[in-house]
Amino acid sequence: MEKNNHSNFSVTIVIISLIIVFLSVSGCTDSQASGSTNQDSPSPKHSPAVTDPSATQPISEGPNNALQDTAPVRITIHSAFKTMKIRDTNPISGNVFIVINATIENLDETAPYVANETTVDITGGGPITQKVYGRLSHPFYWGSIPPKSSKTGEIVFGVKATTEQFTITLRDEQGNTLLTKPIGAISTGPYIPSLDDPQLLSATNFSSVIEELDTPEKAAEYADAKFTFTYHDGCISYPPEEFFRLERGDCKDYATFLSYVLAHHGYDAQIVAFKYFKDGKRNGHVVTLFKDTDGSMYYMTTPAVSTIRAVTSVEDLLKKECSRLAIPTVANYTVVPAGSLDTCVL
Repeated sequence: MEKNNHSNFSVTIVIISLIIVFLSVSGCTDSQASGSTNQDSPSPKHSPAVTDPSATQPISEGPNNALQDTAPVRITIHSAFKTMKIRDTNPISGNVFIVINATIENLDETAPYVANETTVDITGGGPITQKVYGRLSHPFYWGSIPPKSSKTGEIVFGVKATTEQFTITLRDEQGNTLLTKPIGAISTGPYIPSLDDPQLLSATNFSSVIEELDTPEKAAEYADAKFTFTYHDGCISYPPEEFFRLERGDCKDYATFLSYVLAHHGYDAQIVAFKYFKDGKRNGHVVTLFKDTDGSMYYMTTPAVSTIRAVTSVEDLLKKECSRLAIPTVANYTVVPAGSLDTCVL
C-alpha cells in the first residue's frame, strides 16, 4: 500500500512539472520582461527611417517636371509650324524651318535673363533667327530680358528634315539647363509673316478673309500661299470669289483678285495687261498696280506676287517687266479698273 502511494505521488510530481514547463514555453506566464520593447527587433509599424546620404530624389520627365516648376524662366508657345521657305529664303539642304511664336518670361526678382542663340535651343537643330530678322513680321530680338519682364516674338530654327519630335530648351549663360518643354503639335505650310491669324489660309468665308487682308503685304503673301498658278485660255479672269474657291488660276486671276482686295480697303489699285513677243511667239501678262498710303507706287506680278516692286509710273512698270521677262519691248498694253474680269489687250 505504501508502495502504491509512493508511485502515485511520483506520477503527480511529474505531471505538475510537465504542466509548468508547458506554460513557460507557451508565453502564458508573466515575467519581468513581458512589457518591455526589444530594441534589436523593432516593430515594422514603428521602424525608424533609414536615410542614404548618396540618394537623390528623381525628377519626373515631361512638361510639368520639378525643374520647370522651379525654373527662373518660363516659355509659352503660341504657335509653331514647319515651312520650306521664309519669303525668299530657303533652308540649307536636308533642313527645314521651324517658326515658333513664343513668349519668354523672366521670373527672377533681381537678375536679367539673356536670350540668344546659345541659351535657346531645340532638338534637331539650332536657332537662326538673327539671319532672318528682316524677313519676319514679329521677330524675337535676342538680348537681355529684365527681371519680372517678358519678350514675345517669332524664333526661327533650322532643323533636320527627318526630326519629328521637338523639345525647346532654355539655358543660362553657363550652359546649365533651366527648363525643357515639348513643342507639341506643329502645323506645316508656308510662312506668312504679315498675317496675324495663322488659320486664315484654311478659312472658307470669302468676306471675312477679304476683311483680314487689309494691307498690300497681307494680300500678296496670302495670294502666294493660298493659290496655285494654273494657266487657262483667254483673257477673262475668274471673279475674285470663284478664284478664292478654286484656289488656282493664272496671272490675270491673281491681278483681278489682288486689285479687288486692295480697292476694297481704300487703296488706289489698277490692273495693267500687256502683250509682248518672245522667241517668235505672242504672249500676254497681267499685273497689279497700286499706290500705298503715302502715294508711293508699286506693282505685284506672278510668279512671286509677295515681292512688291517700286515703280514711278506705268511706263516704268513696263520697262521693269521687259527686264524681268528678258524681252526688248512691250507690243501693246491696257490699264483697267481694280477687280475687272476683262483683261484683254487689242
